[in-house]
Amino acid sequence: MTHAQDAALSAAERRLAEAGAEIADLLAADLLTYPDRELERRFLARPEAAAHISDLALQQLRARSKALGHTLAVAASERLGVAEPWLALCDSDALPIDCKDLTQLPSVFGLLGTVSGSRGLCDLAVEGLAEEHGLGGDDRTPPGYQPPKRFIDRKYLPTLVEAVVRHVATVQALRQKLGETAAQQAQHSLAERWGKAGG
Repeated sequence: MTHAQDAALSAAERRLAEAGAEIADLLAADLLTYPDRELERRFLARPEAAAHISDLALQQLRARSKALGHTLAVAASERLGVAEPWLALCDSDALPIDCKDLTQLPSVFGLLGTVSGSRGLCDLAVEGLAEEHGLGGDDRTPPGYQPPKRFIDRKYLPTLVEAVVRHVATVQALRQKLGETAAQQAQHSLAERWGKAGG
């Protein structure tokens, strides 16, 4: 293993972790407002139910939805703002080459399990708030939180996911090259030992 190869791998792993942290920041920004946005959507879509919610109850609903958003944003930052889940992608056999959707990286998206999906904490909490105020169930297809497909703070998640997949491919290629170099060095060392043993 050469110093240059080792340095190249470290740099590639750092770039991958940085790209993952960008995704974590984008998701945190989206989740911060997700409960309030979803409850507003249901409030406006169901005027008959909305008419029965008092002003005080509506203020409380919005305060609780914003507090939930804050909790979800912190969870996303803590789970995906670190290098480990992104570097773990390098252990996968193959990722979709044209991957632009975070849900296509289940080992990462799954870390938001208490945030996303029909049984996730996020959606259960949103459903609880909606039900409590008669705003009905989730009528979206698919139901539950989905990664954003709009610009957030001048960043676009599909582009960031593409970058992560490229970085993963680079790290995997460098690791393979390092493995080949180490195998060649071991073979050379064994050959030298054999030669020396023969006198």
